[in-house]
Amino acid sequence: MRRSKNKIIQIPNNWQPRFYQDPIMRYFDNGGKRACWVVHRRGGKDNTLLNQTAKMALTRVGTYWHLLPSQRQGRKVVWEGIDKSGRRIIDQAFPKEIRDGTNNTEMAIKLQNGSVIQVVGSDSFDSLVGSNPIHVTFSEWSLSKPSSWSFIRPILAENEGTAAFIYTPRGKNHGYTLYEMAKNNPAWYCDLQTIEHTKALSMDVLEEERKAGMPEELIQQEYYCDFNSGNAGSYYALQLEDLDANGLISDFAFAYDNIYTHWDIGFTDSTAIWFWRFRPDGGVDIVDCYEAHGLQVNHYIEVLRSKPYQYAGHFLPHDGNDSRFKFATGLTIKEQLRAVLPDVRITPKLSIEDGIQALRFLLGRKTRIHKTNCKLGLEALENYHREYDEDTRTYSKTPVHDWSSHYADGARYMAVSINGIRELSAPPPPKKPVQNIMTLDNLFDDYDARGRFN
Repeated sequence: MRRSKNKIIQIPNNWQPRFYQDPIMRYFDNGGKRACWVVHRRGGKDNTLLNQTAKMALTRVGTYWHLLPSQRQGRKVVWEGIDKSGRRIIDQAFPKEIRDGTNNTEMAIKLQNGSVIQVVGSDSFDSLVGSNPIHVTFSEWSLSKPSSWSFIRPILAENEGTAAFIYTPRGKNHGYTLYEMAKNNPAWYCDLQTIEHTKALSMDVLEEERKAGMPEELIQQEYYCDFNSGNAGSYYALQLEDLDANGLISDFAFAYDNIYTHWDIGFTDSTAIWFWRFRPDGGVDIVDCYEAHGLQVNHYIEVLRSKPYQYAGHFLPHDGNDSRFKFATGLTIKEQLRAVLPDVRITPKLSIEDGIQALRFLLGRKTRIHKTNCKLGLEALENYHREYDEDTRTYSKTPVHDWSSHYADGARYMAVSINGIRELSAPPPPKKPVQNIMTLDNLFDDYDARGRFN
């Protein structure tokens, strides 16, 4: 309980945990540090951890993050979300009587005892450098940026903080890896709750979903927490699964010469770079990738120089030539890179749909991907997905924009260029693994807006 201006506020505020929600709350009440809680759709995961956070924030003064895959999702689901009783979720968990202030822009609440609760996104967590959270709830962890945990873990280790990972499965990605680790680690709380366990929804709800056209793989994923159902809605999960099954995602040896890079440029968010080369048989090896957030072009130039590769050329998206981005140096990104790097080109501009098909085609051509060097890029491609629309009972026509978008966009540009080169030239002969490909790359600057050669 909390007394506010002679009024006693019960925390949790007008909310009672269900029987399957109570154990994880008691775990943290008793001093637990790490929790992995896999629960079906509409199982009340966010409500549970927000109410637990309220208790913790009133017990230990500090900064508490509720982290979702993106800031936009955090605003929609948590900050502006409404529960089944018609209350704002954030107001139910943190009633105004215990607050000292609210910052709607930063989605932050300061409590009267000095604790701060903030809703943040994994797509921009590194912009909060200098913060020192003592608890982080990773909501929808299976869709969040995997590197967010690597960034936050040492902070929590130093200040003896706590972390909760709450989500439904999205195939055998980093969410699956965490669950497999946690269930065999006595230092972790680990629990998986399907609709059959919780009884939070009747089986009639599932039958209505099926009759309305919800794909069975999505039902198994969302309501039965099935990691084997794949990432429903993923654009590339099947292609990556096939490559992996055929041993084409591995730590293979490769030559460091004739490396090409493809970029997705972010000016206020992330920039992603893929590194690849042709094989002697005409196939493609994707050998490395890199991403950083909110940094200037010089940073990426130094990254390229620090790697042991000999570069054959660099491809930028169409906005690499955009004069609007001359604000810092008076030069476009292309002009800045051309001053220090050889052979900088602009990738043909195709629609997202055409680019997705080009990448699917590339991944279906026995392309090899370096497992260790491209770990985060592979995670991004697997997570790049369409959202299932509850109203139309169909998947959205466009991809969800989240942390995975930057790597996925860069890979699309890569596929468009590689496939374009194949269409414009014969494969290199076996005894000459790499031709002067850049004589072909010169053609790419002459593509029209639809990606067709003039």
